[in-house]
Amino acid sequence: SAFVSFAESFRKAAAQELDVGLEELTTGVQPFKYNQTAQSSRVVLADALENGAGYCALLAEKEVLERVLIKGMYESLSEKWDSEEHRSSCDSSCPNCLRSYDNRHLHGQLDWRLALDVIEICIDGEPNWDRWLKRAGVVARAFGERTTIERFEINGIWVLYAQEKHRAIVLSHPFWRSESDHW
Repeated sequence: SAFVSFAESFRKAAAQELDVGLEELTTGVQPFKYNQTAQSSRVVLADALENGAGYCALLAEKEVLERVLIKGMYESLSEKWDSEEHRSSCDSSCPNCLRSYDNRHLHGQLDWRLALDVIEICIDGEPNWDRWLKRAGVVARAFGERTTIERFEINGIWVLYAQEKHRAIVLSHPFWRSESDHW
């Protein structure tokens, strides 16, 4: 979902930079392994027209790519999507952020928070963890009010604990690894 959301946000910013319609660019996500073991993905962008219109060649120019990543995505999209108004009306994606008619088959995978996280990793090397962790507190409090499950916070990380089953759920960032080696 993170790479698909990033790809769609890149397509949106690239179309705006080039002053073309969204339907003139297409994106994809290609899985690949690096260091022989680690699984990741590549984002692919292509001209939608047969034989291409040259948009991607233009986007590959360093200055244009930097404008799309920094101004078009990092500054513009972050400001719009991470605003209080948008956060309160959009839980994962909507027509005002990532959804469009031509990506309707991806709507279930799109999440503006994940897109912003990947954008921030590209620019700053690290996402804004609070975007998710502050939301976890709201979720934990709401969940705990409706059940007998205990909820508590440890160093900014919320935990839901079912004492009778001796089970805990840690509300963390989606990028955090869940294997015990990474705890």
